[in-house]
Amino acid sequence: SEPSSTSSSMPHAFLVATTTNSNDALTSSATQDNESSRTTTTTRIAGFIELGTMPSPVTIEKEWQGVKIATRPELPYVANLVVEESFRRQKLGYTMIQLALKIAKKWCQGPDTSSSSSSFSPFLFLSVDQDNHGALAFYKRLGFEEMRLPQEKLAGKVYLEKKLSS
Repeated sequence: SEPSSTSSSMPHAFLVATTTNSNDALTSSATQDNESSRTTTTTRIAGFIELGTMPSPVTIEKEWQGVKIATRPELPYVANLVVEESFRRQKLGYTMIQLALKIAKKWCQGPDTSSSSSSFSPFLFLSVDQDNHGALAFYKRLGFEEMRLPQEKLAGKVYLEKKLSS
């Protein structure tokens, strides 16, 4: 049997951060002697993160039955991270990335990535538009490092990775 670079069921996670805001609004009734009041609660989405798996953007050399093979294993990938503008700079993006890292570590605890004969260390990766300087600075502050990829693979993107070592 050949080694598998893909999992039979690809994991996917979509985490949503919400906030509730109570608005004490007095609503008067049109009846003669009855006034009623009620509190309305509004739920807003503050941000979300989408996490899935994709083949590694770089070839990884692994050893299988004494033979070195090049593979592109499925690795955790941040597809989207969005924080609504009024909730930025409140550590929400940081918190969602920390949760993504925990989830990614659990996903990578399978037999595919724990081979003692390989120096491969799984990582979480993502891509950012090369013009999005704010996002690039954010991820670099969190310890993500730029991946070295051939220029033709970049297409206006910067790929970043963070090792999932314990």
